Amino acid sequence: MDAAYDSGITFLDTADIYNNGNSELAISKILKAHPDHFFVTTKIGRGLNPHTAEGYNKESVVRFTDGCLSRLGVEKLDLVLLHCPPTSVYQKDEVFDALENLKTAGKIAHYGVSIEKVSEGIAAMEYDISAMEVIFNMFRQKPIEELFPIAQKKDVGIIARVPLASGLLTGKFTKDTVFSKKRPSFLQPQRGSL
Repeated sequence: MDAAYDSGITFLDTADIYNNGNSELAISKILKAHPDHFFVTTKIGRGLNPHTAEGYNKESVVRFTDGCLSRLGVEKLDLVLLHCPPTSVYQKDEVFDALENLKTAGKIAHYGVSIEKVSEGIAAMEYDISAMEVIFNMFRQKPIEELFPIAQKKDVGIIARVPLASGLLTGKFTKDTVFSKKRPSFLQPQRGSL
C-alpha cells in the first residue's frame, strides 16, 4: 500500500471476500495514513453461500455494505459494486433500491455492478448505476461493440477488469515458458521441462 501511494496510485479495487476481508483491512491502514488520497471500489455479494439470486436482497446488501464500512474504517464507501451476481439479480428492484437507499443514507457515494456478460451490463444500466466493471483487454474486446456506447450515453463509468489478461499481457511469458500440468493455469508458469 505504501508503494502504491508513493507511485501516485489513487484508485484501489477490492472486494469483501478478498482474502476473507483482510484486503479491506489492509487498505484501511493506508486510508488512515492518507484519508483523502485514494478512491476505493469494493464489491459485495460473492460471500453468499450458496451464491444464488435469492440471497441478494435488501438485508444482505445492507449487511455486506456495513461489513465493508467496518473493515475499511470509513463512514462512507466511495463505490460499491455487486460482485458478479447471478444474471437475474440485474433485474431485481429490491437490490438496486437497497443500494439507492444506502446512498441516500450517506453510507455509499456511488454504486454499480461487476459483470460477466454484456447483457448484464445493459440490464443494470436500467438503474441509476454510476459504474460497471467488465472484463476488457486486447483479447476481450466485445464490450466495445454494444456496452461502451450505451454506458457513454448514460454517463456510466467503466472499470476494466482483468486488463492484463490474468498475466498474459505482462511480458513475463515467453515462447520457452512451460505451464504446469498439475494446475492448468498460466498464473503459475514453470521454467524449463517438467
